[in-house]
Amino acid sequence: MIDWTSRAVDGQDGLAPYRNKMAVLMSASPGSYGALRGLVHARAILGNIGVIVLPEQLAVGKAHEAFSLDGCTAPSTSAACSASRPQG
Repeated sequence: MIDWTSRAVDGQDGLAPYRNKMAVLMSASPGSYGALRGLVHARAILGNIGVIVLPEQLAVGKAHEAFSLDGCTAPSTSAACSASRPQG
């Protein structure tokens, strides 16, 4: 989606739609890290195109166990969600 929306039209800056927009990063996966490693790359890409990325992020590991069928958090998975803050 970034590639498609960043194409310059009629001489306009292709990255203008992203500059000074705010974003929060979240991910979920069946693995124990919850796609946390991918958030590092997403943060770098978004920062490079002018998006203001909030420092807090959420990665939900074992997402298939973290939510019940109705989409609510499952009561037995108190450790399934982990908030992390980037270092540096």
